[in-house]
Amino acid sequence: MTATIRTKLAFVSCIMAGFAFGATAIGQSVQLGLVPDDGVPADEWNETYGRPGIQSTKRDIIIADQASTNIFFGFYRASQMTGAGWSLFNQSVDWVNDYGPRATTKVWLATYNGSLDPDFSAEKDGIAVYEHLIGPLGFDPANVHVDHQSSIETADFSGYDMVIYAWSYPRDATNVLDQGMPFLTFSAGETDEMGIGDGSLTMHSSYATNYCLDAQHNVTSSLGTGSFTLPADMWTDASTASGNGRVLVSADDSCLYLAVSQLEGGLNARFDVEGAPNGSNVAVVYGLSEGVTNVNNYHDYCATFEIQGVNESRVVDRGVIVGGVFGGRSYVPSSYSGTDVLFQAARRGTCPDDCMSNLVDRVIQ
Repeated sequence: MTATIRTKLAFVSCIMAGFAFGATAIGQSVQLGLVPDDGVPADEWNETYGRPGIQSTKRDIIIADQASTNIFFGFYRASQMTGAGWSLFNQSVDWVNDYGPRATTKVWLATYNGSLDPDFSAEKDGIAVYEHLIGPLGFDPANVHVDHQSSIETADFSGYDMVIYAWSYPRDATNVLDQGMPFLTFSAGETDEMGIGDGSLTMHSSYATNYCLDAQHNVTSSLGTGSFTLPADMWTDASTASGNGRVLVSADDSCLYLAVSQLEGGLNARFDVEGAPNGSNVAVVYGLSEGVTNVNNYHDYCATFEIQGVNESRVVDRGVIVGGVFGGRSYVPSSYSGTDVLFQAARRGTCPDDCMSNLVDRVIQ
């Protein structure tokens, strides 16, 4: 991560005239100083966690890259991992590896100090990942190279199939990305280099309840949208998605859940809205830049969108929840490929209370 925390760049500035589609259960939290059992040594704690943005309102725990098989995995305390967490880790590893055969895949695993020595408390998470790779996942120990955390900044990864950074300290991931390596990282501070987040750390907490916002991705396909609870509390980090980032798991619930798929120029995109009772009316809107649009009882909708300039002309589709989901469809003109667009859904009939979905930030393919 660069020395200066980067904020999200503005979306495309071109004026898209005529652009339209056809019709918390948070437990113990960090304040100041080293919190016992989070596994981070005092000499790294301040740089990792003493940064602006902690306890922000946007706390994205698993962020997948929609342009490559790279992923941020915020369940960093692997030594506390339980069945549900390992299941998500397994799916993440396979997705990053493009479902290559585990037995022959060569992995560069960077841990706290690369020693796999349990006498170092901070190395226990790396040990847990290593033992899980060569145990339940069936990777050949001869194909798993373990190295110091700093190796991701300098190593030559020739001959390896993927890199796993099993530590939370914000190393610069540019070297990994420049070599085109599929990458799984536990560090929120590397999401900016990856182009899937702003590099901020927005949460560092020990708790068990999380929310799946997108169950259409392979990593989370075994989950339904909504809350899921780990069998025990574990230390978890979060960042804020941006750019090519696709939020799969969050620490924050939504009134609705929006998933966007088939977002390609020349095709009919799909907009799946869940989380409301059958018969509920919902609408999906879009915009080009983040901001705030307050809708106060307009056609019986109340919402505070995280998108600038939402109005009726920016409604992608609207309809009724049937069988637990509204599956909207809308044609995307091929000329808009490469455009970064924001989407959000709202439910009708909740006024005076707001009801919006998660914000979906996507680049049209």
